[in-house]
Amino acid sequence: MKRKVLIVEPSEVIVDGLIAALTHSDLKLLTPEYNDAELTARLDMLKPDILIINPTLNDNVTEMRSGRNIAVVALLYQYVKQSRLRHFDAVIDIRDSKQSILQTVLELTARAGSSDNAIASHELTKRETAVLIEVAKGLQNKRGGEGAAKQGNCRQAQRERFHRDHPPQEHRAQDRHQERSRPHSLCPPQQPHRRRHRDIMLNAQCSMHNAQFSLA
Repeated sequence: MKRKVLIVEPSEVIVDGLIAALTHSDLKLLTPEYNDAELTARLDMLKPDILIINPTLNDNVTEMRSGRNIAVVALLYQYVKQSRLRHFDAVIDIRDSKQSILQTVLELTARAGSSDNAIASHELTKRETAVLIEVAKGLQNKRGGEGAAKQGNCRQAQRERFHRDHPPQEHRAQDRHQERSRPHSLCPPQQPHRRRHRDIMLNAQCSMHNAQFSLA
């Protein structure tokens, strides 16, 4: 695809020389402009890929680039402060050879082509976009389901803990009734010192009975 080049220069002689130097199969030279009046409107209408402009006419590169994919080249044939040139993509001098001027412009077109290919390689098809949307929805649903399940388990555990620590009144009354009606065999055994006291009393009674029997 040919790259469109717009020249903005008040000198017709210099414009003709540039046109002669930039005649190339990869370039499409637009009708030159001899002043910068309504430059932004012309840029929007013509949509050039490369703008070659005399910086003494206009050096507001930021405005020229605003919302546009364009390379801006400064055309010099008189002294211009270096600070006014720092925002340009390239600088050509009318004292340069035709081959040098053409090479500078072709390098800019190649750079622009690489940028276009990079942008195109990152563009997604409608199918790829739809797949990414569905994947994102699936992840959101999965996370939402896991969060709801965890929240439900947490609430269930809280309810069980509350019922365990705060049983209903009828359960408390039933537990007290069961304790009162528990069989004697289930009662806790007597303390050891009480058993020893009972054994001593039995032994004493047996000794008195044996003594009485012997006297008889």
